[in-house]
Amino acid sequence: MRTTLALLLFAACGTDPVVNGDASVRDDAAVGHDDAGSTITQLGFAIRRPQVRMVPCMGRGAGDCAGPMVPARDADFVCTLRDVPAFDRHYVYAQIRPTLLDGRATITPITRYVVDEAFVSDGTTVTQSGFMATYDIGGGHHNDSLTLELPMFDYRYYHSSFGFGFRRCQEMDCLQIFPSGNANPSTNGCERERMRPVVCVQVTDDGMVPDLTDHFMRCPGDM
Repeated sequence: MRTTLALLLFAACGTDPVVNGDASVRDDAAVGHDDAGSTITQLGFAIRRPQVRMVPCMGRGAGDCAGPMVPARDADFVCTLRDVPAFDRHYVYAQIRPTLLDGRATITPITRYVVDEAFVSDGTTVTQSGFMATYDIGGGHHNDSLTLELPMFDYRYYHSSFGFGFRRCQEMDCLQIFPSGNANPSTNGCERERMRPVVCVQVTDDGMVPDLTDHFMRCPGDM
């Protein structure tokens, strides 16, 4: 996914422009577009622009399917990965594509997704790729989760706070760690104490990665 074309660099988050080739990439680092205008490089990742895709809608009539094929947007995420085995200050980028709107068992159709690719970066260079990853929208309340099957451990991004009606109020904010193949976490960082905090942001329509500052707050109704 890396481009060998010359990059035109812009500053993000109000910082000064970074000179082309500068390896000191930060959370607010500059980004660059390739000549085709389809790739933005940030935190060591070549970020794609999320697309709106036409996907089948099953159970038409049970929910609000507008037709047999309906539009659904990619749900690409960038998240922090820190203070866990083998990873100190790293980042995860998951390219998540919708495949189906499923209205067979719910009032409102639920989007099903597949992870096209997932990568781990140290902030300047991709250090892990080609591993399995899954994304679950989390039912009608959209209590979503992203699971990465990395060497020795599976990492599950989830939520530590839910509001009225058991609904999350922000993006994934914590991490659960599972020994590979084990259904029980060895570290549950998603309890109320939020012992393994993370930040996850959705890639914007123009392929930008929003600020990765932790703005976590407990959901209204989570006493």
